[in-house]
Amino acid sequence: MSPKNARNDEDIAATTSEIVLWSDRPGLDGTMFTKGAVEGVVKDMNNADRATRGTVNHDLSCMPFRKSVGAKIIEESGDYGAEITMAFGDEYRIQSDLPDSELMLLQWKEHTKPFSRIGQQQPNDQTKVSVDHGDFRSPKQYDEFRQGVEAMEGATLGDPMGRHAVDPTPIIELVLSNPEAIAAIAGSGWFLKRVEKYATGVIDEMLARRVNPTCELIEAKLSSLRRSFSLSRGQSDEEVDLCVVMSWKDIELVLLVKASKDIEDIQLHVKELGERLDIYSTLLNGADSAVFFLGEDGAWQFEYATLNDGNVVGTLECFNRTIGQLRAIRDANMSRNDE
Repeated sequence: MSPKNARNDEDIAATTSEIVLWSDRPGLDGTMFTKGAVEGVVKDMNNADRATRGTVNHDLSCMPFRKSVGAKIIEESGDYGAEITMAFGDEYRIQSDLPDSELMLLQWKEHTKPFSRIGQQQPNDQTKVSVDHGDFRSPKQYDEFRQGVEAMEGATLGDPMGRHAVDPTPIIELVLSNPEAIAAIAGSGWFLKRVEKYATGVIDEMLARRVNPTCELIEAKLSSLRRSFSLSRGQSDEEVDLCVVMSWKDIELVLLVKASKDIEDIQLHVKELGERLDIYSTLLNGADSAVFFLGEDGAWQFEYATLNDGNVVGTLECFNRTIGQLRAIRDANMSRNDE
């Protein structure tokens, strides 16, 4: 069935521009930039092989609905800023034979750069943990969590996120490197092919023996981070969003888990995940990043995938959730401006 254009949200602009940083003005972390540094950022963005993704509140359960298509230097009262232009994709509903009967394709016909990867430039021997400064009431709380992360073998605290929701659910992002993550989805023949670990039609015996220990290690790290996060915040969190990013050279797998306060030990149900990956193998053959969500019933649900051709395909439910959050942020900003 041919794609059917589904754009019906004229209240959200197709193109936006925003300032990503200024010279001589401290950022949220107090860092100051020179004019030369701002010019370097603009040059890097324009020359990059991949486009910066536009997301909602760093919420990876939402589809990237826009991408960077250009950057320039602007001047204001002797100060210099890096202004980035973001373009929304055109929306098309498509039918498929996959478990999700209707999917949404976001397509950029004139801007075909693929999206940036979450785990790009990730060292192979390192586990990176990122959180939002806004989830901590004081620098002391954030520092206590940092110490807990650094106490984990091979782990380091990454750059903080920046989110804009009125009251976002706390989030912990864990980016895993190749040696540690490779066995976690060994049940999927499709994935082993993508990471060039598939030989003679069977899973390598040594790799197979690593599956359970590796999965248990990842699950233990998630459980430890969940407990350390709540302890440093001095509260028993009702719910925390966990995001596990497994990044390889040609493909990235993003796993989303909601951890309620009743969960003591995180379980990733990797056998079921491997089966799900194989079901979606035809769609994912053209993907460089795929996002799956673990439901309360232990079943993995496909959310969306960014494609090598610079487009995004995801479920209609995921698309509607993305637009709903985008509208909520816009309405909240409008209300503040009216006050």
